[in-house]
Amino acid sequence: GSESPRSTPTPTLRKTEEEEDNDENVSGGRGGEGGAVGEDGMELAPTLTDEQRTQRKVYISKIAAELEQNVEKVSDAGAIPSLVLLLKGPEAEDSGGKKKKKKEPPMPPGMADCQMYAAQCLRHVALFDKHHNQLRSAGAIQPLIKLTESKIRETRMHAQGTLMSLGVDNDSIPEMQLYKVPEYILMLSNLSVLDAAREANRQELEEAAAK
Repeated sequence: GSESPRSTPTPTLRKTEEEEDNDENVSGGRGGEGGAVGEDGMELAPTLTDEQRTQRKVYISKIAAELEQNVEKVSDAGAIPSLVLLLKGPEAEDSGGKKKKKKEPPMPPGMADCQMYAAQCLRHVALFDKHHNQLRSAGAIQPLIKLTESKIRETRMHAQGTLMSLGVDNDSIPEMQLYKVPEYILMLSNLSVLDAAREANRQELEEAAAK
C-alpha cells in the first residue's frame, strides 16, 4: 500500500534570554522557583519574597506616577473635549417622516479606530477623580454609554472601564441613569447603587411572599 505522508513537526519557538528575564521579573521566579504545585500538577502562583514585593510596589508606583503625569499633560493641553468629540463620531441625520427618526450615517474610514483610542485615553483620565468633572462637562457619558454596544471588543472594554471609574463618583450617577447606562456598570462601580438594588430585590421578595 502507499505510505501515509509524514506530518511536518511544528517548530518550537524559544524565548530569548531577555524575554525569559522579563517573565522572571513579572512572575517572581524562573521555572517555578518559589511557587507551589497543586494536586493536578499545575504550578500555582509563586510565593514572593519581601524583596520581590518591595520591587513590585516600587515598579507599580512608578507606572502610576508616569500615568498621572501623562494624564495631566492631556488635561492641560485641553484635549479632553476633543477626545469626547472623537467618541461621538459623525452626527446622525434626520431621515424625514412624521416620527423624524435619526438615521445613523456611515462610519468614515478610520473612525472606529479613533473611537477606540479616544476611549482608551479617557479610560486613563477617568482613573483620577479630579478629572471627572471635566469629563462630565465635556459630555463624555452619553457617547461612552453608546460605545458599550460597539462591535469592537476593545472599544466596548474601554468605554465600560471609563464609565466604571466615573460611576465611583456619586455626582456622575444621575447623568448615567438619565442616559440608561447598563445596570451592571453602576453595580460594579458604586456600592450605594448595588445596596439599593439589593434592598429593592429584598422588598420585592417580601411582597411576593406576603401575597
